[in-house]
Amino acid sequence: MRIQLYISDKVRSVDINNKLVTTLLRLLESVAGHVVTDENPDIVHFFGCWDLSMSHAATNIKRRMTPYVYSPLGGLQPWEVDNHKLSKHTQMMAFQRKMTKEAAVVHVGGEMEYKNIIKKKWNTNVRIIENPLVTNDISEDEMVGQMLALYEETIKKHDVKIRANIAEKVANTKEEDETVNSLLREILYARYQLHRGGLPITTLNDLSNHLTKSDIDEDHFAQLLADMKIDKFFARLEYVMESESTLTEGFMPTPMLEDRRVDKIKSSITRY
Repeated sequence: MRIQLYISDKVRSVDINNKLVTTLLRLLESVAGHVVTDENPDIVHFFGCWDLSMSHAATNIKRRMTPYVYSPLGGLQPWEVDNHKLSKHTQMMAFQRKMTKEAAVVHVGGEMEYKNIIKKKWNTNVRIIENPLVTNDISEDEMVGQMLALYEETIKKHDVKIRANIAEKVANTKEEDETVNSLLREILYARYQLHRGGLPITTLNDLSNHLTKSDIDEDHFAQLLADMKIDKFFARLEYVMESESTLTEGFMPTPMLEDRRVDKIKSSITRY
């Protein structure tokens, strides 16, 4: 799992909050199989509140279709919200509400914070994971274990939703050949991964193998690609699969396309 931690400068100025995120960072980096990185994360965890730059970053993450967890660290308690209801803070309030609403899940440290956020109805998916620095009810290891479980659950739910949306788009073609439908789903998922910022080499290899083993009506397939407006993307993908994977020209349903965007696809291939 690739995890990005985005920490507001305001968080670092509050000792207990700064200790929480530095402790979490240290523990996450010690767990095998997980990487804390800003490059092509599977999930982003935002810490802090009332930070305009962080709100913009969350919007960009959402646009990239990467799920994010949000920890306001007490910043959405009623007295804090009241302080930002003044007219000069109207825009900030709107950004804060949007950031909270679009989070895949909101993480809080206790029951009171949980109830207050639920009451706002900005986001009903709120989870409690306590802070071991302020309570003996949870250890540091238990906290990081619960946080990793939350990340994994969030990523899985997000992926299920993405695949369901893709399946619906393919179903709308009314295509009866399941081999064709399966290929279309793979192509759309590859496009999603590229949009996220990284195209796994395993995706290219799997699609190459599937194309090599499939017997389909190429003219019909090409028309479906055109109807779904992914024909050029697939043509570029064919060129990339020939140079980076195992696809050969004899198993390409449509002519390859080489242009500047091919270089962008190649540079986005990940091998981890």
